[in-house]
Amino acid sequence: MNGIQAITAQIIADAQTEADQILAQARARAKECLSAYQEQAYIQSTALLERSERESALRKERLSHAAILAARNLRLSTEQEMRERAFAAALKQLSELPDEEYVGLLAGLAGVGGGGAATGVSFTHLPAPQTPLNIRWPLFP
Repeated sequence: MNGIQAITAQIIADAQTEADQILAQARARAKECLSAYQEQAYIQSTALLERSERESALRKERLSHAAILAARNLRLSTEQEMRERAFAAALKQLSELPDEEYVGLLAGLAGVGGGGAATGVSFTHLPAPQTPLNIRWPLFP
């Protein structure tokens, strides 16, 4: 039995050696795969980070332009509102002027009496305003 045990031991030793070689090859292949996948993951994460940074910069620029436009629109609407208020106040003041002062003011603005014909301004051809204000029309009959 000694011979059979020696042969069996030899077969077991050979199988163990072959198993160790296969295991070593598998470990080496696993390290290669792991290294390749780690490199691929690094490349992909770097590309994703770069793309994200570009998209972030573009988004920041778009938001900045949108904020600038919003501020400009707010400024313009505020200016328009102030012009409308000033015009309404001036129109109210004009409508409350006595007739003589109102006519005198318009004549002065038109240059009537000091060469009004030279200015080319004529109030006789203007249509009556469509406002509920107490403005007398025509100004110069």
